[in-house]
Amino acid sequence: MIYIKLGIQICMTKKVLDLDKKKILLIWPRDGYDGATLPLCYIYLIPMLRKHYDVKLLDCALHEIHPESKKFTQEIIDFNPDVVGISAWTIHKKMATMTLKKVKEINKNIITIAGGPHFTGSADYSLINDQGIIDYVLKGEAEFTLKQFLDTVLKSNFSDNDLKKIDGLCFIKSDGSVHETPMTFPPNLDEFGQPDYTVIDIHAYLKKGYFYRIHKKMHAPILSTRGCPYTCDYCAAPYLNGRGIRKHSLEYMKKLIENLYENFGIRHFNIIDDNFTFDVFYAKAFCKMIIDNKHKFKGISFGTPNGIRIDRTDQQLFYLMKAAGWERLMVAPESGSPKVLEAMLKHLDLNVVPEKIKQIQKAGLEVEAFFIIGHPGEDKNTIEETKQFIKDVRFDMASFYAFQPLPGTPIYDTLVRQGSITKADEMTSYSVVNWVPENWTKEEIHDIIYDLKKMMIDMYPWRFERIFAKHTLMGKFVEKITDQHRRHKLVMRVYKIRKKITDWLFLIKHKTELEKQINSVILDEHNLEEKRRRENRLKEYEISIMEKSDKLKENARLKENITQLPNPSINMDMSLNDCDKISTHKNMDGI
Repeated sequence: MIYIKLGIQICMTKKVLDLDKKKILLIWPRDGYDGATLPLCYIYLIPMLRKHYDVKLLDCALHEIHPESKKFTQEIIDFNPDVVGISAWTIHKKMATMTLKKVKEINKNIITIAGGPHFTGSADYSLINDQGIIDYVLKGEAEFTLKQFLDTVLKSNFSDNDLKKIDGLCFIKSDGSVHETPMTFPPNLDEFGQPDYTVIDIHAYLKKGYFYRIHKKMHAPILSTRGCPYTCDYCAAPYLNGRGIRKHSLEYMKKLIENLYENFGIRHFNIIDDNFTFDVFYAKAFCKMIIDNKHKFKGISFGTPNGIRIDRTDQQLFYLMKAAGWERLMVAPESGSPKVLEAMLKHLDLNVVPEKIKQIQKAGLEVEAFFIIGHPGEDKNTIEETKQFIKDVRFDMASFYAFQPLPGTPIYDTLVRQGSITKADEMTSYSVVNWVPENWTKEEIHDIIYDLKKMMIDMYPWRFERIFAKHTLMGKFVEKITDQHRRHKLVMRVYKIRKKITDWLFLIKHKTELEKQINSVILDEHNLEEKRRRENRLKEYEISIMEKSDKLKENARLKENITQLPNPSINMDMSLNDCDKISTHKNMDGI
């Protein structure tokens, strides 16, 4: 009887403690689903916060809840949160702001905080322009810093000095000025814990039609590394995740894949890193780990849809990726013109590309290349250079995108300084042309992209799927009597048939060579001294890449007759475990 009473007392105490927990509502905005986007930021964040707070995710994209709807209002009233947070990409910014505005209308005492790529890149402007709607902006990775923020603002009282201690936090001080605390990037990614895919209901997204450059039924995105040492001016990755490459351990990745494979039925894994192959040894070791466990992972396959750094690869890696389950590799030359690459600060020698593409294809993998059209400095001659480059290299596929000036990127800040765009300009889609170089029109950019796509299809007239392409008579007819989506599905079905035939022929012809290459791989991961030397060599290379990339940036700024950058080598005493000291274009440019 005593034990029963004690048990009841403990349960009642626990209920009281649960009731005392502060309520945190995290929102994914209504426009956050475009068929290829998931609220991945929350699969790490929410499991960590739930240890301390009553946390709920309101996925307005998945469930199609508009902030002006009665359902949204009822959700806010019923949960009655103390803090509401929202994450957004640039194309979701308008809806994200509308959502927080509605939250404040429902209850002005709710604390609001914004994060994600867009707000990280435009923190000061967002705070000033949306005063009374956005109380705080938290930049960069929030796995640790959001808890620090909540612990602070949910106290009975706190000061500006308390807020300044939170890395990456931006807010309007009591004197009316904006304060931004520099971001830091935790070196040990494993400390974040395993992500929880039930948070975002991965199966509901798959049922809704989610895909990201893959047309397989059961697939999911995963992350193995974060950070980027390069300074491509159209990309915000170094600013969002730091310039030091940080990696999850292979043990962590194995556990993650096992969980998704066994408990979620996932068979295809999209590694959405920006630099999966930067550490070539790590990429090989990952592939070898998968190959050695193929008996457990039957039918498993992989993709790297964000692309790999083509100059950080070798022939052996391609064979390993093929054996581990890759079918296609994405690479990102972005342009076939040295002039445009120099303007982009791309740090890529086009001369290495043709041989690398041959190596990839030799390993039985297809190659898709990404190209950006309309970057500042683009002209008719550079377009012709890109066309000729594509013809000479003969990628299996190519995707073409209009240049987009995104907040958080170096080129965005440059264009704002030059008056070519303003921070008030809003982007609602990546598929339209939002900016054009001098003496260009939006129609011309669209026409060039269409011509490049048509050229790419015409390069391979023997392919089955070509007959249903957008520019062919059959393709136009199919699209007219059905729609663009159905025509594309037909193309992909025919492509899959052709791919199965070509893969079968490759294995017949090269199976012995493939097995020979795999068996020749020797990866001694237990030699600690060799591991230390390898990591040191990688750090040295990483630093050299940063120095060269920063030098390109400095030279570009000098050519524009804009204020010369500080010497980028001053703060180059960096390592993979000291990522918070790594400079980005923001603190280099004094922005």
